[in-house]
Amino acid sequence: MYGITSFVLLIIPLIFQLFFGRNHFAKRIRLSFFNLSLISLISQLAFSYLAHEILVHKLREKFNGQIKCGMPLLAFTMLELFLIVILITVIMIQYFIKKHFQKE
Repeated sequence: MYGITSFVLLIIPLIFQLFFGRNHFAKRIRLSFFNLSLISLISQLAFSYLAHEILVHKLREKFNGQIKCGMPLLAFTMLELFLIVILITVIMIQYFIKKHFQKE
C-alpha cells in the first residue's frame, strides 16, 4: 500500500461529481449544480495538494529523508492536472445535458 492513498484522494472528487451531478438531474438533492461543481473543484485542488504531500512523505520515508529523483513527483503532478481537466470536462458535459433537458 505504498502510494494508493494518494491515488484514491485524486479520484474522490471525480466520483463525487459523477454521482451527485447525476442525482441533481433526478432532483434527489437540494444543492444547486453550481455548488456541486464548486465543491468538486475545490476538493480536487485540496485533495491534489494533500495527495502530493503524502507522496513526498512516502518517498522521503523510503529513501531515508532525501528524494533521489523527482520524476515520480513530476508524473504525479501531470496526473493531477489530467484529472482536473477530466473533472472540468465532466462538469461541462453535465451542464450542457442539464441545459438541454431544461429546454424541453
